[in-house]
Amino acid sequence: MIMTRFCIICGRVTDVLIENMCLDCFRKNRQLIQIPSEIEVEICPECYSFRFRGKWLRVEASVPQIMLSAVRRIIEARARIDTAVKYKLDLRYEGRAWSGRGRTKVKVIVTGTPRDDVEPYQEVHIVSVKPSWKLCPSCLRIKGKHEEAIVQIRAEERKLTSSERRYIMELVEKIIYRVSRDDPMAIVIDYEEREDGIDLHMASKRIARIVASYLQREYLASIKESYKVVGMKKGEVITRETISVRLPKYKAGDVIRYKGKPLMIMAIEGGRVYCVDLERYEEVTLKSKDLRDVQVSGCERVEAMVIAVTGSVVHVMRLDNYQTLELELRRVPIWMKEGRHVALLIVDGRPYIAPIKSKTIKES
Repeated sequence: MIMTRFCIICGRVTDVLIENMCLDCFRKNRQLIQIPSEIEVEICPECYSFRFRGKWLRVEASVPQIMLSAVRRIIEARARIDTAVKYKLDLRYEGRAWSGRGRTKVKVIVTGTPRDDVEPYQEVHIVSVKPSWKLCPSCLRIKGKHEEAIVQIRAEERKLTSSERRYIMELVEKIIYRVSRDDPMAIVIDYEEREDGIDLHMASKRIARIVASYLQREYLASIKESYKVVGMKKGEVITRETISVRLPKYKAGDVIRYKGKPLMIMAIEGGRVYCVDLERYEEVTLKSKDLRDVQVSGCERVEAMVIAVTGSVVHVMRLDNYQTLELELRRVPIWMKEGRHVALLIVDGRPYIAPIKSKTIKES
């Protein structure tokens, strides 16, 4: 005897029943995901970061995509889903994309299945999204000029050079950009050029320490921290931290004496000091511990031109007074050719030839 099988919902006769329902009725009655019909997104009107689970998040995207990202996170956090359901979400705007003002509607297309023996199917939800405007903590601090820390960048026994100032700020911008992806407090509230260095007014003590740490590694700088009580809030002492970053007294282009050898510093980068031996024209790489007690040699520096190279003898002409000097070298480097402009360094009364270019941070 053949048993007739029919759907308990629509009465349709079928050979395939899923939980006593035909496939169409099963899909209609077995919802993949339960999504709230209205969602409120707390969003900053200045930077468009949004609040999710108590944290302010920033997304590198256009304004419409930022809202979709916020809606997706909220849906995935609040939706009621059977643990057996395997699904994926596709979000798009219902009508015009959000322009950054007023309410908007988002179409949520869910593709999935609650059972391995049922092919994936789709269901569509329309969600009304209401933006709730509120300044995030970082923008609030900027508006109120509220700073937690100051990073003071100076150099020992000298002033920062213009190239050092430029490269330092480029490095700070890269650090802030990298860290701001995870921390909206990664902001320089104010930047102050001083005669002896740079002051960075920071919204976060943690970010100030990160910036100082990067500068320390890159420049072999020393760091000191101090605190100042600036007030009380809800019974807690409020302090402002000052982080002093001191670059070493030597810089790119300086001549130092290391183990009796005259070395010209070509670059300081990545926590290393790259030098050239002015007698043997060999590259020398040093660490900060090698240079703790090093002294910078005073030297006269003039631009010159190589006019002849004969064996180990090099003839150079000073371009300030056209005086010609004849120097016998232990080794003539390949770059020292006729017509080449070089730096003529007079160190302790002795002339040396050096390449002109030097840098403080590797350009990327």
